[in-house]
Amino acid sequence: MKAKIYLLLALLVCSGMLVTITSASPTESSVTLSSSGVVQQPPATTYSYIIRVSGSNYQMTDGTTGQIDYQSTKATQVINAAIGNLTQGGSILFSAGTYNLNGSITGENKGNITLAFENGATLFVANGMNKAAIVLTGCSNWLIQNPTINGNAANQAVGGGSRPHGIEIVSSNNCQVDGAYIYNCRLFGFYTFSNAVHNGITNSKIFNCGWNGMNLGGDANEYSNYAIHNEVAYCSDVGITSYGFDNVIQDNYVHDMNGTTGYGGGTRWGIGVEGGGNTTITGNHVVNCEVGIKFDYDENGAADGNSNSNTASSNRIEHCLTAGMEIYSDYNTVSDNEFLQWDYASTWKNAITIGGDNNLISGNTLNSTFSTSVGVVLETGSNNEISSNDFITQAGVQVHAGVTNTIIRNNDFSLCRGTKISDSGTGTTIIGNLGYP
Repeated sequence: MKAKIYLLLALLVCSGMLVTITSASPTESSVTLSSSGVVQQPPATTYSYIIRVSGSNYQMTDGTTGQIDYQSTKATQVINAAIGNLTQGGSILFSAGTYNLNGSITGENKGNITLAFENGATLFVANGMNKAAIVLTGCSNWLIQNPTINGNAANQAVGGGSRPHGIEIVSSNNCQVDGAYIYNCRLFGFYTFSNAVHNGITNSKIFNCGWNGMNLGGDANEYSNYAIHNEVAYCSDVGITSYGFDNVIQDNYVHDMNGTTGYGGGTRWGIGVEGGGNTTITGNHVVNCEVGIKFDYDENGAADGNSNSNTASSNRIEHCLTAGMEIYSDYNTVSDNEFLQWDYASTWKNAITIGGDNNLISGNTLNSTFSTSVGVVLETGSNNEISSNDFITQAGVQVHAGVTNTIIRNNDFSLCRGTKISDSGTGTTIIGNLGYP
């Protein structure tokens, strides 16, 4: 039998039919990012450098020759040396192992770079480092793929210029983090700020951060940043929050904000817009937060855009304690969302609370079996419209004194168990509602 196999192989070699199959590895070519934030990798070739752990040393090896170009007991120095040697289109592979950082991994003023991490490659932030694990400044078109980052939160300080985040992207554009697992950071897991444009994070998990899980922008100078298809959980303040303009928060699973893990407050919002405006929030699932989604006037006032003109659509918000959604800004559209079981208290709680002007609440389903559930409450504001929503609640719409020119039309109150509409406002229009009066 063996003789027959050897004869067959010989014939294949002689005839030129024997094919050798080789595996591909990521590329040195530039990485293209689509407008939706989806990674578009070019054809695979080789890595410029491979970083690995060898005993007590960290080694930087040539991706083509395998030669060790540099090694040290300090991981950060080896990694930053490799990044410093990269030209446009360069790439680094981090082999499996724990990289004990003594300072930030930094990229400065470089373009079209890939940092790829094997499964089991973990960045561990040293005690008292008080800096982000990875910082990009003035960069463009970077892809950071599959990193695991342990922020070692308990041993980091805050204040006085300390910035113990997971990944920080500063004054950069078109940079993307994909497939990350970031946890236990003292402040933010992922942070873009200072003229950061079209940077984002996709397909990642961020857990147990002491402030916000993901922070898109720091003021009105950032725009078009994104968080798409991530899981964010067990953070202290907000799961995903937005500053700047034209940001996209899409298809994320945000749950169990706990208000207890760290430095940055305990609001326990799932998703927030705290500055800028024109943010798109769509397709997200928010569970077990104090407030599911909140549009909040920014503390810096009009200079940061006052969080106006946002769109929240096709989200599922459930089991939030205080409210499914709170709107304290203007010109927002909230449509086709599902609000479920938002009340666990003995006092009245609202699926949607409005404290702004010119907001449209349309096509939503508000469904709670609790006897203290309210669909929509207008606390302040004018020219808001509540239309074509389904109310499966104890109370439907409540318009408080001082609210003006509200339109309530074409809603379905037939499954609303108590008072459908309570109106103490001025100039309210009520028309075409099913099950009312």
